[in-house]
Amino acid sequence: MAWTKAKTAIVAGVVVLFAAGTTTVVTTKIIQKDSADALYEKMWAHPNSDSMDDLEKAPPVLKIRPTHYPNRAGGINTSTGRSMYVNASVLGLMSFAYGFVDTRMIVPDGLPSGGFDYLNSLPTNTRISALQAEIKQRFGLTAHPEMRATDVLLLKVSDPTKLQLHLTNGGRFANYGTGEGNIQKRIYRNVNLSAMCSEPEAYLKKPVIDETGMTAHYNFDIQWTEQNWSSSVERLATVGKAWINQLSVFAVELVPTSIPIEMLVVEKAK
Repeated sequence: MAWTKAKTAIVAGVVVLFAAGTTTVVTTKIIQKDSADALYEKMWAHPNSDSMDDLEKAPPVLKIRPTHYPNRAGGINTSTGRSMYVNASVLGLMSFAYGFVDTRMIVPDGLPSGGFDYLNSLPTNTRISALQAEIKQRFGLTAHPEMRATDVLLLKVSDPTKLQLHLTNGGRFANYGTGEGNIQKRIYRNVNLSAMCSEPEAYLKKPVIDETGMTAHYNFDIQWTEQNWSSSVERLATVGKAWINQLSVFAVELVPTSIPIEMLVVEKAK
């Protein structure tokens, strides 16, 4: 009887020990999850270069949630392809997933509105496919590239001699925005003309295609005045016109035409 009771006590002790071990594991997981969530929130709260190291160290994860920061927008990409963004539109998420900017998308009516906080630190070989699958499951959207006749703006040189005045003397490549008060600038240093396409494309909402054939590098400063416009549409149109005027100073012009280019056709999943 004494030995039977002793064996029972030993077994009971083992069960308690396993239970204690299980509790410890669960607690550890909760602590790790809370720590990771705090890290994600820190990055979303400060989407700037200071978050680069945090994003590189983040556990492998794909997160998309309704934004907690509706009054701001911005994001970062690391050298290894990890990315995060605050208050991205659905088209912004499509751009991350398929590599096309919104001006080169054909989209259906009725896309979800609002902004989303996005973070993708998955391994390189699964990062894009996982994001595409998540967009399909969450928003019911798929996409594929296709050649389509499209209204575009061709970047051309109107006066090669005048353009030569802006040849670079060398130095480090630079492409960044700056400003003070209402005066905003885009600074280009040691860039080819193709680097001048993305900004006017964003403002004028049409694909800009480099047709110059120029391979030399140049220095440019583009400047415009920001105002309290009544709508974002008015802002885009006004700043777009300012860009056209500024480009003409450097003997570069944007010529409208229609040509077949590769577009991303966004569709509702069947």
